[in-house]
Amino acid sequence: MRPPCLQRSLTAAAALAAAALVSRAHAGHGDIAGLGDGILHVTSGNVFMLGAVAVGIWAMAFPWKRAWILSVVFVAAMAAGAWAGLGRPREEGVEIVVVASLVVMGALIMRANAFSLPGAVAICLVFGALHGYAHGTEAGQSGAFGAHVGGLTIATAALAIAGMALGLMLRLSSRYGLRIAGALVALAGLWFAAGLAR
Repeated sequence: MRPPCLQRSLTAAAALAAAALVSRAHAGHGDIAGLGDGILHVTSGNVFMLGAVAVGIWAMAFPWKRAWILSVVFVAAMAAGAWAGLGRPREEGVEIVVVASLVVMGALIMRANAFSLPGAVAICLVFGALHGYAHGTEAGQSGAFGAHVGGLTIATAALAIAGMALGLMLRLSSRYGLRIAGALVALAGLWFAAGLAR
C-alpha cells in the first residue's frame, strides 16, 4: 500500500506526463500575428508548454519567497527572445537546443537545490531566450507582432504559474515528488528529441 503522500505525488506527476503526451506536436505557423495567435502558438506546442511548466516546477524547489523569480525571468527572457528572432530564418539547431533544454530542466528538477538562486536565474534567462527566439523565427513578418508577443507572454506566464502550483503540491506531498516530475520532464525531452531524429 503506497503512502497517501506518495500516491498524490505519483498522480500529479502522471498528470504532467499525460499533458505532455496529449498536446499536439509543434509546427511552424507561417505568418501569424495577434494576441490569440500568440496564445495558440504556445499552447499548441508540447515542447514550449512543458518547458514553461517545468520552470514553474523547478521554481518551487527554492525558498517560497523567491520562487517566483525564476518564472518571471523565464517569461521576460522569452518575450525578449521572440523580438530577437523576428524576421530571422528558422534554424533546426535552435529547435534541437530547445528540446535539449527540457532534458536539462528535468535533470535540474531532479537535483532540486543543486544550484544557487543566481545560477538558476542565469539558466532560466538562457532557456527563456532560446524558447522565445524559436517563437520569433516561426512567427514571420507582421505589423501586429507586438500583440503576438503579448499572447506568447500571457500563455507562457499562465503555464509557469500552473507549474508552480503543481510543484508546490508535489513538494508538500512527498520528498520524492519533485524528483519524479523531473524524471518525467527529462524523459519527455528525450522522447521529443527522438521524434526530431526520425
